[in-house]
Amino acid sequence: MHNADEIGACPKNRRRTTTGTKRSVIYRHRELDFDYTMVAQIHGVRLGLEAQVAYITGRPPPARIPTARGDLLERMQGLPVFVEESTTWYNEVYVDGLWGNRDQVTDRHFGGGNIAFLDGAAVLFKSPKGVQGEAIQEDDDFEANDLYVQTGASPPFWYQLDGGAKPWGWVNSPR
Repeated sequence: MHNADEIGACPKNRRRTTTGTKRSVIYRHRELDFDYTMVAQIHGVRLGLEAQVAYITGRPPPARIPTARGDLLERMQGLPVFVEESTTWYNEVYVDGLWGNRDQVTDRHFGGGNIAFLDGAAVLFKSPKGVQGEAIQEDDDFEANDLYVQTGASPPFWYQLDGGAKPWGWVNSPR
């Protein structure tokens, strides 16, 4: 299937003109052309999982992490599964089809990008950005490493959704 990646393309797909001849990190023998990428580290998620997801709204000092109370966190409506990824940071370099680490949400649709959640909902998400928008990567930019998750099966702490390899299905009971 030469066009299977079209399921992840926005109808106004800009990536067609930006990826050129770049190859996917994972699928080295062909180009991938997508805008929507799957959130890394949620592989094995149970359908219907009731998870609380939140993101850092301000940069904490290096020694401080979000607490059980959720200090510094803004709640999302559910567990994000697909994100409309920025073509600027970092998917031009790492064409992997995953949204993780320092990847960001695009701001090309009225200042935001679309996110699809596990429950089937989708929203236009206007992520926190520094003063330069997508032009320059800044400390205040929202990225995948800024997401935290908590479920009823986990202790009352928030766990970073990305930020390293996690075992299959870990998000069902984060520890």
